[in-house]
Amino acid sequence: MVCGIVWLSQLAGFVTSVSATEQYTEHLQLRQAQSYKVIAHFNFSRQLDQEALDRARQGHYHVLPRAIGNLLDLYRVKELHLSMTQGRWPHDHLSDAASAAATGTQLWAWISDAPDPLAESERGLDAQAIVDKRWRGLTNALSGIFCASLNYLDRAISAEPVSSFRPTGAFRPGDGDVRLRYGALPREFTCTENLTPWLKLLPCGGKAGLGTLLNPSRIYDTEYHSMGFHVARHCADAACTAEQLRIDHTIAMVQDFAARGQPVAWSLDALFGQRLGDLCYLSDATTLGLQIDPDHPFEVVVKHDPESAETWDVHRLKQLASRPRMAMTVPLDARDRHLNVGVHWQPDIDPPPVSARVASTTPFVAHRHISGYGQQDGVIVVDFRNRLDHAVPITYLEVLPWYVRMYAHSLRVGPHGQDESLRANPYLQKVVYQPAIDRERPHMLELKLVVPPSATLRLAFAFDKAFIKYTEHPPDANRGFDIGSGIVTLRAPVGDLPQGTRLMTETLLLSLATPDFSMPYNVITMTCTLIALFFGSYCNLLTRSFHLLKRVTTFL
Repeated sequence: MVCGIVWLSQLAGFVTSVSATEQYTEHLQLRQAQSYKVIAHFNFSRQLDQEALDRARQGHYHVLPRAIGNLLDLYRVKELHLSMTQGRWPHDHLSDAASAAATGTQLWAWISDAPDPLAESERGLDAQAIVDKRWRGLTNALSGIFCASLNYLDRAISAEPVSSFRPTGAFRPGDGDVRLRYGALPREFTCTENLTPWLKLLPCGGKAGLGTLLNPSRIYDTEYHSMGFHVARHCADAACTAEQLRIDHTIAMVQDFAARGQPVAWSLDALFGQRLGDLCYLSDATTLGLQIDPDHPFEVVVKHDPESAETWDVHRLKQLASRPRMAMTVPLDARDRHLNVGVHWQPDIDPPPVSARVASTTPFVAHRHISGYGQQDGVIVVDFRNRLDHAVPITYLEVLPWYVRMYAHSLRVGPHGQDESLRANPYLQKVVYQPAIDRERPHMLELKLVVPPSATLRLAFAFDKAFIKYTEHPPDANRGFDIGSGIVTLRAPVGDLPQGTRLMTETLLLSLATPDFSMPYNVITMTCTLIALFFGSYCNLLTRSFHLLKRVTTFL
């Protein structure tokens, strides 16, 4: 898709107290997709060099939150990725998967297994036990910081993938062996109690800068929204004698105005219910990017104040697309606190109806579902559809809870309509399988596959449903149990998707055999009734005194 990109950038025009070794930037990317969906992606980024990290370890914090700095040092976390998502990224309509995340809460981190000589609780523990202990501490700390149920990510639902995740940064030689932990809570819902502590970690919070656009009532009224928190370390030189720390706060949201019957036009007011407020004085750079499809007759209107407006038509946008970094720069300062940017159709052209949307052009998608019936067993089926004219190598990760008793011998991989066993399978390159232990660890299945060109590759395996204790059922037991999304990692570029892009499948809702939770109530009521009758009668006999009344006859 040929896209016109308009960059609205601002460099702070006043002297700040931010040190040269600590940088803080804010960026908002707005994109109009071919399906008329509007994608908004916020990125609040911090970068600290070795000098700033040394000062932070001595207790001198500036743009780095103290809670985050202490957490990274205490649990020896080298890289961390957390996402809290509601809804599912529309892979069928949006080929850009950079903002995609699994439904619910997802956390993976690389933790050093080098023992801490000052920690008495780690003495005598092996590397595996040290990482498990630090993982428990990390999840409990993040649970308190973000007001989420991350403390439930214990060893029973956490896995150690081999090939699906790769660190985005680099680790120093003195870090020892760095181990990966991954966990997901597909049932976790996000709300304002998660957004509020997330905003408090920003230098200006929601009081200034792009954070003023984060209106909870608009964010949680979208088709898809995801909050992210990412920490990565990078080497400052070739020998990696010094490191740099990068912390990113991200929010992605997808708004579909056409599906609601609203006109195919939008602005900052329509998306967030408010305009840009005062700029964050701690930000080194605040940028606003706009990306639309110039093949459609859109117009871009930029208002610095309610009385003035500047309009760019589609022809101007095509000229800007050839030089996206030098397109047009509109400086923002403290006077532009009412900035509003809008996109609408040209006045002399009627917008098309919703039914005329562009069909899906995503080159690669994955879908998952459960087949079968009854409360005893079932089959999980995953379909990988490749629309390209060449094969696509992928890695697929499936983490299943222990009560889904997977049968590894039933695994089948082959084109749709064919039943291929694992022996001499041309589509299967590697299998990593870790069986579950009841209430101790989940199933983990990791496959390296090659999806043939212009075909659909099907993965299927059978499972049994375990009987669990009645105390292990959720409060709404008859609704079922949520199973986290499967993760597809591209091992080669696919169209506009770079290598390493992760695609998420649907979450699954599994119905287990549910006991009659009214029986304990019936037993309690019957027992209490019998006890009341029995002890009540005996208590009356033992404590009540009986007197014989004399009959007195009176004569009138």
